[in-house]
Amino acid sequence: MQPKPKGLNLETTSSSEDWTGMYRFQGQQEDGIENYICFGTSDSNECTSNPSKYMYRIIGIEESGRIKVIKKEALEENEQWHKSNLDNITWPNSIPFNSLNGNDFLKNTELVPPEWIDKIDNHNWLFGSMNHLHEVYGAKQSGVEVYKIESGQKEALWNEKAENENEEYKGVKAKSSTTTSGAIVYYIEHKEKWSETELPHNVDAKVGLINLSDYYLSVSNEANCNYDNNTYENICNTGWMHITRNDNNSNKNEWTMTRFGFYSSSGGFPAYVVGGSGGTGFWNMTETVSVRPVFYIKSTEELLDGIGTTDEPFIIKF
Repeated sequence: MQPKPKGLNLETTSSSEDWTGMYRFQGQQEDGIENYICFGTSDSNECTSNPSKYMYRIIGIEESGRIKVIKKEALEENEQWHKSNLDNITWPNSIPFNSLNGNDFLKNTELVPPEWIDKIDNHNWLFGSMNHLHEVYGAKQSGVEVYKIESGQKEALWNEKAENENEEYKGVKAKSSTTTSGAIVYYIEHKEKWSETELPHNVDAKVGLINLSDYYLSVSNEANCNYDNNTYENICNTGWMHITRNDNNSNKNEWTMTRFGFYSSSGGFPAYVVGGSGGTGFWNMTETVSVRPVFYIKSTEELLDGIGTTDEPFIIKF
């Protein structure tokens, strides 16, 4: 049996409470996270010689053995979420969805040879608003809270900015609160039936994007990378997920799966991005932003060679 790769957290997010467990690679890049994997070729030399085509990094491993991966480098062409920001465009109607599951990636035989398509598992991708109230935005979520929300759990912690102590305004009793930038942030335990606007929507597809939780939990269980007056926890820009996105794509914003689902005060519907400096926040859907494919490799526990380093990445044998 191979030793546990560096950075693979086998305890923290696995089967915790009532959501689907996943062992995740966590830590800062300087810790030497050994999660490099090749996809599209079983030749290690070909993979390391063509990292823009074949090199990926493992986000996490499900208890079922499925492996969630993200392309080490973004696709060559940056993309808008949509050509208009006047409509609430969700994931399956977005430009990145169609390009990733179409000619720009999945049907691009240079990146995904036809015989490799069956190794990508179909997945039910969840997406939806990250905030309890659509007119409220910018509130913080920690990694675990975001993970629960994106997993579609009915009991989830929501963050909500309230201007006063009025219980009717807050909607439900605050579990705890703290003061951030002069506003009170209430941590809400949401136990009521999900409304249509709160319920994460879903679509079956082979290829998606990272969730905010993927990014947050790549650092730690309680990482908070939301922009708040242009500040955020600096650990986010030292984590492996942020460092790898800058390997050959320096300081570019990157689309995530999550949509806000509200009309912002600045006009138009935004979508969430990971910023070039490491924070996360919303961006105009008409902006041109980088895209990195994310997908699940079917269980290949007995088919892996390599040790997960850049020189000896994991290799999937046929």
